[in-house]
Amino acid sequence: MTNRSRGFTLLEVLVALAIFALISLMCYRQIDANARASARIEQKYIALWIAENTLEELFIDRKFSSTGDSKTDIQVASQKWEVETNITASDVTDLNKIEVTVYSDERATQPILTMTRFMGKK
Repeated sequence: MTNRSRGFTLLEVLVALAIFALISLMCYRQIDANARASARIEQKYIALWIAENTLEELFIDRKFSSTGDSKTDIQVASQKWEVETNITASDVTDLNKIEVTVYSDERATQPILTMTRFMGKK
C-alpha cells in the first residue's frame, strides 16, 4: 500500500477557478448595472426638483406676461445644471404654456427632464 496525499489535481483547481471567475463576472456586471441605474434615478430626481422649483417660482412671481425663451445655469448637488424656460401663448385667452427643460450641464444635448405647465395671467 502506497501512502499518497489526497488533494486536488491541477485540473480540478483550474475548473474551480474558471467557475469562480464566471460567477464573479456576472455579479460585477449586475452590481455595475445597479449602480448606473441608481445614479440615473438620482439625476432624474434632482432634475425634477429643479423643474418644479422653477415652475413654482414663476407661478409665485407671475413673471410670464411676455413670451420667450430663457436659460439659467445653476449649481445643485455639486453639479452644474442648465434650465431652459420656454413661455408661449396658448390657444386659450389669458393662458400661457410654460415648458421647463433641465440639462445636466451646458454641454449636454439630451435633456434629463421636460415639464410643462399651463398658467393663467393675473
